Amino acid sequence: MIRSLQPSDQEQTIKFLQQSSSMNLFTIGDIYQYGMQTDFQQLWGDFDSEGTLRGILLRYQDSFIPTAYGDFDMEGFAEIILQHTDQLTMLSGSQTVIDAFRSYTPLPLNWEMKRDCYFAEMTQLHEKTNFDFDDDRFSLRKIKSTEVPKLVALLDKIKEFPPRSNDLKFIQNTIETGASRCYVIEANQKFISSAQTTAENPHSAMVVAVATDPAYRGKGLASQVVSKLCGELLAEGKQPCLFFDNPAAGSIYHRLGFRDIGKWTMVQKKQNEAI
Repeated sequence: MIRSLQPSDQEQTIKFLQQSSSMNLFTIGDIYQYGMQTDFQQLWGDFDSEGTLRGILLRYQDSFIPTAYGDFDMEGFAEIILQHTDQLTMLSGSQTVIDAFRSYTPLPLNWEMKRDCYFAEMTQLHEKTNFDFDDDRFSLRKIKSTEVPKLVALLDKIKEFPPRSNDLKFIQNTIETGASRCYVIEANQKFISSAQTTAENPHSAMVVAVATDPAYRGKGLASQVVSKLCGELLAEGKQPCLFFDNPAAGSIYHRLGFRDIGKWTMVQKKQNEAI
């Protein structure tokens, strides 16, 4: 049986998600930040015949994330997603769960362009780096929300990243509310390297926006920023997590102490699909 999850279900839902708190940090973070039901966030639960929760489906704005650890009502979740195709942009989650939806052909998903990333978590910082740039014009520090435009200016230099200008107000809000934090290395009043968190919750945080200005690469700056950020998270009892598909980046993360725990799959909606 699938039904909408209500505030009274939050304790049971969090307990279910904490079976893999790192892989489920987006859903956990969204629940802590926004609650169980809002105009832009909805949650459904799949219960077995004995009333035990066995699967969760989250809609956050135009993204859907299903969670399960074994058998679940894939078709039931797929039908809910199909009812919200006007709000669907992406389906994402652990590779095993997302691949189960491939057999449900009515879903307008572009499986040919699906993206599989390694999902990694850190329980201990292996290589703590100390900021030792031999020039006092360079500094490593946490930014304020008012400095987000300088962060966006750096991220927009990274060709692998989508344009972030439209995200400026959202990033500012998450930093103001404590839902995220960002460390940077600054030089000549410009940000040249960064690492940010998103989906922070009492148990974990996703590390994102790891970037270095192309003119300053090869100096180990990203390692120093990520090390500083992860050290602070671990000191607060939060596990840093991230996903990557670049082997070179993966080798850096592994050296710092991240270990792969699975794969995260993202599948976008087909463009101009008639339903």
